Amino acid sequence: MPKKYEASIKSPHKDHDVTLMEEAVKEVLSGKISIRKASMKYKIPKSTLSDKCLGKSEIGCKRGPTSLRELIADREKIKKPKKITMSGGSVVPPLTTHVLDTARGMPAGNMDMELSMLDKGGNWQVVETSSTNPDGRGGFMSSTGPVAGKWTNATYKLRFETDRYFSSIGTKGFYPYVEVVFRIEDPTQHYHVPLLLSPYGYSTYRGS
Repeated sequence: MPKKYEASIKSPHKDHDVTLMEEAVKEVLSGKISIRKASMKYKIPKSTLSDKCLGKSEIGCKRGPTSLRELIADREKIKKPKKITMSGGSVVPPLTTHVLDTARGMPAGNMDMELSMLDKGGNWQVVETSSTNPDGRGGFMSSTGPVAGKWTNATYKLRFETDRYFSSIGTKGFYPYVEVVFRIEDPTQHYHVPLLLSPYGYSTYRGS
């Protein structure tokens, strides 16, 4: 008797490449492209892509986000400043400064400082206070401190209490304080704002 062959059952839907599916869903959720255009671009049925975007079905990849909620959470993660380490292993804060007393040719140690951020209403809000170490160096916005999360795309003001410093060394200065206003556009970078100071003048710049 002739052998009977059973017809294999195939899914009516084609298995789509997981990587392409992830790319298509991410583009739709980011608003870069519509579901219809993404369907044409990646050659994925519109109904299938719509289900993936709405989280009705998983993308099919064990690694990475698989639903709408997870993709949105992944896209909205707040950027954290990169950790920059020194030779000794200590982590450098996102914002650092170095104050040099050019009249004495020495670091300006123990100088009080205050960092403020300009809010949406145009008012300055104090974020953190600190002081320079004996070497004239200081840092702000440690990712593990109470100000974590306040280092973002904004305008900041760094105030140096120069009058107190000059009084402590028996000198009278012309400027009671120095305020340096600067803009942060990429909070993942490290910013160094030094101050070169004398009783009758000062200068600043963005260092490294």
